Amino acid sequence: MREKTNVPGVYAIKNLVSGRAYIGRAVNMSRRWGHHLYNLKNGTHRNPFLQRAWDRYGPDAFQFAIWENLSGVPEEDLPQRLHEGEAAALAAHPRNYNIAELLLEGVRQSARTKALIGAASKQMWATQSKEALATRAQKLREATNAKLANPEWKAWRFGLHRLTIADPAYRQALSNGVAAAWSKPDVYARKVAALRAASSTAEVKARRGAGQEKRWAGPEQYAKQVALIGRIAASSEIRAVRSRKTAAYWADPERAAARRAALKKAGADPALKAKRLANLAAGRARKAAQISPVAPDLFKPEVEPND
Repeated sequence: MREKTNVPGVYAIKNLVSGRAYIGRAVNMSRRWGHHLYNLKNGTHRNPFLQRAWDRYGPDAFQFAIWENLSGVPEEDLPQRLHEGEAAALAAHPRNYNIAELLLEGVRQSARTKALIGAASKQMWATQSKEALATRAQKLREATNAKLANPEWKAWRFGLHRLTIADPAYRQALSNGVAAAWSKPDVYARKVAALRAASSTAEVKARRGAGQEKRWAGPEQYAKQVALIGRIAASSEIRAVRSRKTAAYWADPERAAARRAALKKAGADPALKAKRLANLAAGRARKAAQISPVAPDLFKPEVEPND
């Protein structure tokens, strides 16, 4: 009897030629195998080692196998059991395609693993032509959009993301990593240049404008944005950081001149000027709507009763 695969558990994608394997875990192994298969066939798998092996040996050289079926585990215990099962499978398959070192207390990457991932990624992007890179990027976008079109997968992915960012240790590690990356002058210059190049396109400007309008359109969203701004303004630490960044920005003559020129150009645009005035009027209307109107009766003069 064939074992069911649409159940939670730990799985292995085995290379029957080399003996290596990719270890993974999922709440629905059948669906996860479908995702792996789709990305491998389209050359968009996020694991470059597994993708290269697939391209080299072909689909017939790989077999999907269940390492541990966890369908009988209670839902509240499932995350920990999946984690432990994946750790055990990785320990049993030292020759694997996985690029992360899984520990029982969380997924961490050693300095050696990070260096290998970085070197492999740089080599891949440096050795391919611009046309090949554009094709790969397009395939990745299409694959992501196809997944996001599935409501079930989208809900699962965003739920997993919320669980991940809810971990204080993860948020601190992420913050430290971002701060360390931006503190390097070459990385900072490269990121700023990329952001400026992306922000200069009409498509990005239109998308950002639509996003801003959507965030401020409804009363509920407006209230959330106002509350968020209030929390940020109440933080002395955030105000100090922003103040330092603003001072550093305007202290740079080139950046200050570019900013003034952009503001002057924006102020001279009649359409943009009209849009800003309309936004200001809408903002005043929202504020006025939040203030309770004074009862008209309070302004009526008192009338002496007739004898």
